[in-house]
This record gives sequence, C-alpha cells and structure tokens, in this order.
Amino acid sequence: MNLYIGVLTNTHPDFTSDVETAFTMAVGDTYVYKLPPTSDPENNDKSIVYVDYMEAQQDAYPPFLLFENATNTITFRPIDMYTSGQTYFFAIVIKEENSDSVIYSYYCTIKMLGDILVRDDTIYWVDVNYTIIEINDKSQGALRFSEPVNMTYLQIHWYDMFKVYWQDINFKTNKEQKSLLDFVVDDFGSEDSMTVNFTMTFEKPYMLGLLLKRSDKVFIDRKESFNISS
Repeated sequence: MNLYIGVLTNTHPDFTSDVETAFTMAVGDTYVYKLPPTSDPENNDKSIVYVDYMEAQQDAYPPFLLFENATNTITFRPIDMYTSGQTYFFAIVIKEENSDSVIYSYYCTIKMLGDILVRDDTIYWVDVNYTIIEINDKSQGALRFSEPVNMTYLQIHWYDMFKVYWQDINFKTNKEQKSLLDFVVDDFGSEDSMTVNFTMTFEKPYMLGLLLKRSDKVFIDRKESFNISS
C-alpha cells in the first residue's frame, strides 16, 4: 500500500508593488505615504498590516510617525528641531490575520537632514490650564491657555504632548474614541502667546454639524506618556 502525503504551501501575504523603505526629510516636512494594496498568494486568510519597532532599534523609533490602519497610510511630520541630523528605524509588518508565523517585515530607515542639535535640559515650570474656546462651521477652532506659554516649545512638541479625538452621542455604549482625518495647527499664539488656532478634517461633513450642536464632543488631551524632560 502506498501512502501519499500532500504538502500545501502557505507563504506570507505581500504588497502588490515595491514598498518604499528609505526616507529622507528635514524638520518641518510633512510626507504622507500610502502603502500599496496587499495580496495573499493562497487567498486563504485576511492580510493585516501594521507599523512596529525594528528589532534591536527600539530606542530609534521615529516619534513623529503616525500610522492609519484603516487606510494603510503612514504620515511623517517631524517638527522637533532635535530630530535634525538623526537616523530613525521602524518596520512595516504584513501578516496573515490568524497566524503569527506567516509574516514578513520590511525594515525602514529615516534619515533626517541637518546638523545634530544639543538639547538644553533646563526645565522652567509653569502651571497652566487650557480649554477649547471656539469651533465654527468651517471646522476651525481655537484653544486658549490660562497663562502665556512658550509657543516655540509647544510647536516643537505639540504632537508629542496632545492627543486629539472625538466622541459621538453614543459614547456611553460604544466607548469609542474616534480619530479625525487630520488636525492642523494654523497659528501658535502669534498674537498673545496664549491662543492656538487649528483646523480639523472629519471623515464625513455631518460629523461637524453634530459637534456644533453639542451632540458630539472633541477632545484635546495631554498625553500621560509625555515627559517634559525628554
């Protein structure tokens, strides 16, 4: 009696075209990179894509990288002057949803142009509060601090310090903190060193209307992970 064993291959999913893995930019640049579509050769599972630390380079992960998994889009927005001249590393990971072994990582490098700057570790403490004082029908708003603040420092560290999200009227049941498509600061206190003007982009226009009717709420929260001495 002959016994035959069929061996089925199961290779990792991949992108349908080459992935960009080397980036060069300067402080103040904004670069949005949408990853190519994905494909699974065996078509036997869903593909999952995410961004992770590069092995042995956890301390060199770019703090200015934002990944939107709904669209597989990476946004780079380096505004901290101390990122100048530095090199950062991260990994783009693609895997099968139901397997931790059918996986592949693209290792990526970001080279920041400019000279390396020496950080001044002197800390000047100021206790302040802030509140959102205005949101209009053009998706523009304003945040005001209770005391004048160092707007140069705030501009450098804004995206490290604050998390922006909104909650709809059903938050008590869905517990979802929803992301905006974009949040751009238009002015950092140029008139009074206290007021920050911003523009929001919502996924759907009606969401702004609900916000203006106070059915939904937008939040600008200080990140607990932010360390002023870092």
